[in-house]
Amino acid sequence: MISRYKNVADVGCKILIVEDDNTLGQALREALTRKGHFVFLVSRPDEAYQLVLRQSFDFLMVDCLLPQMTGIDLIKKIQAEATTPITAKILLMSGIYSDKTFQQESLQETKAIGFLKKPF
Repeated sequence: MISRYKNVADVGCKILIVEDDNTLGQALREALTRKGHFVFLVSRPDEAYQLVLRQSFDFLMVDCLLPQMTGIDLIKKIQAEATTPITAKILLMSGIYSDKTFQQESLQETKAIGFLKKPF
């Protein structure tokens, strides 16, 4: 899915993963790093918020259920408070929220390009 949006054969993407499940986060980071991407992994929304405001990313992979706030609320906060438009493509992830209506509403609210159901 990611390679549709950037020619990853030439240059790796800069990806931020926001995932509080350490095992899954580490597995995603390792798999994407092996494919040549530059991957940052954080487990808390406040860490993600600070990173996104300080640097640009090609992709944000955000779990919907995080400590402190939901992933949807995190994305909306970033979009509302960033001083420059966020150009990163957003992928939402969840193993809890499998309802199609929730997925569609979340995609619309955050302008995400996809919703990944865990486990994947």
